[in-house]
Amino acid sequence: MQRAKIYTILTYILIPCSFLILFFAFFALLMTLSAPQMIIIAFLLFCVVIYTFKSSKFFLYNVRKEQPAKEADKAWIRINGFITLFFALQLLLSGITALSDPETIAKSIAMLQASIPSDQLAQMPGTAVLAQAIKGMSVVFIIYGVLQSLHVLMGLPILRKYSYLFSE
Repeated sequence: MQRAKIYTILTYILIPCSFLILFFAFFALLMTLSAPQMIIIAFLLFCVVIYTFKSSKFFLYNVRKEQPAKEADKAWIRINGFITLFFALQLLLSGITALSDPETIAKSIAMLQASIPSDQLAQMPGTAVLAQAIKGMSVVFIIYGVLQSLHVLMGLPILRKYSYLFSE
């Protein structure tokens, strides 16, 4: 019962995050028109959104109310769950790497400043501000990565436990 409460809390935390990720997924999809390699990022982001909404719907409507679910939902949750776990672990690793090596942050900022024309460089925030922004985003990545990983790792056993709810 305690695991169900934790899973419910994680679900309610991740749903608003998924709306934000959905916005970025559509933006990434538009970017594929000029940079086709962005299709992989758009795919990952859409998988995260699909997993979050499908697993939330399954848990909140099917498990709690003992309602039957479609067999296809099981496949959607499982496949997108593994992709979402990969994405979450990648975010976690990226955040930890950025926070553990300040030199990498400094090199990234130097490369960014070198790529901007000198007339626009004056309008750009200072190096310290950019470093703080990167550190802040790294913390957000770590928090989100942990929450999403927990959600997937708790959700897959729930999927297995309530597999009798799936019908064809």
